[in-house]
Amino acid sequence: MGGLDAIYEQQEERSAKRRLVISVALGIAIGVCIIGAFLLVTAARGWGGSGTVLGALLLVVRWMAAVALLGLAVGLLVHFSPTHRRAESWVGLGTVFVVVSWVVMSLLFALFVRYVADFKTAAGQLTVFLVLTTYVYMSAIVFLMGVQVDELLRERSPKVKGAWAQFRHVLGR
Repeated sequence: MGGLDAIYEQQEERSAKRRLVISVALGIAIGVCIIGAFLLVTAARGWGGSGTVLGALLLVVRWMAAVALLGLAVGLLVHFSPTHRRAESWVGLGTVFVVVSWVVMSLLFALFVRYVADFKTAAGQLTVFLVLTTYVYMSAIVFLMGVQVDELLRERSPKVKGAWAQFRHVLGR
């Protein structure tokens, strides 16, 4: 909450009790979104069978739904976390950056755990813990960078709305 207030140049005016309620509600909602995205990608692998057209179609649908859930998590944070709600659209170029970065980082982390991590030794378990901590820290940095990019683009060109329009504006088209 404080990070977004700093980006949006707002002063915290809510009571501690109200901030706590909002934080818990956001934590639950975002947890549901992230766990749902994770389950769609991992636990639902068997849906539709493998090697069939239906299986390929369901794979694309599952990934699209997982990305939509991650986008919803970003949208919930950006909409409800700041002291004063923003009237602008929450889907900007920064939101796209956050979701794409989260997906890439998650795939890289999954590759590390699957092929590199050694769970049989204490040093290997410690390494996995350190890499997981770095993953969570980088996720927070990527989120704040995405929000900052959205805010900077909105300040530079307040009439340009939406991720695609911002992308075209940045390219000068």
